[in-house]
Amino acid sequence: MKKRFTRHLLRWKDKIWSKIHNKEFMMYVLLGATTTILNLFSYDVLCIVLDYWIANIIAGIFSKVYSYFTNKFFVFKSRCANVGELLKELGMYIVTTGISGTIDLVGVPFLVGGLAFDKKIAKYIMAVVVIIVNYILRKKIVFRKKTENHRS
Repeated sequence: MKKRFTRHLLRWKDKIWSKIHNKEFMMYVLLGATTTILNLFSYDVLCIVLDYWIANIIAGIFSKVYSYFTNKFFVFKSRCANVGELLKELGMYIVTTGISGTIDLVGVPFLVGGLAFDKKIAKYIMAVVVIIVNYILRKKIVFRKKTENHRS
């Protein structure tokens, strides 16, 4: 019984690993790290001349714009046939970013207050959840491959 469970667990791990261990996902992780660095750096610089909360908003917007373009051109290699398609893609990016932001906003307090997790551990757990959710939403909804039928 234990051997069968272990075998099942290893197959599940291999299946998950094969899904995320590809060039696209690795680029997503790498460029996500640069997005985070850009966010932190711009926040630090802006804090020199602005209140921290204004600096945080501007740094967040700046890093989300950077993230959109890096995801569009380097991760998912999305091309739009016209302005309408581009606006739809950008709108979906904003919506999905809001969804993942809400998951983080609700998830951290739930883990800390509801399940008694340490606040730092809760934030790290939710960061991983948000990375995975963002990847799935962006791949399946925002930057999904367009067929010739959808381009007309």
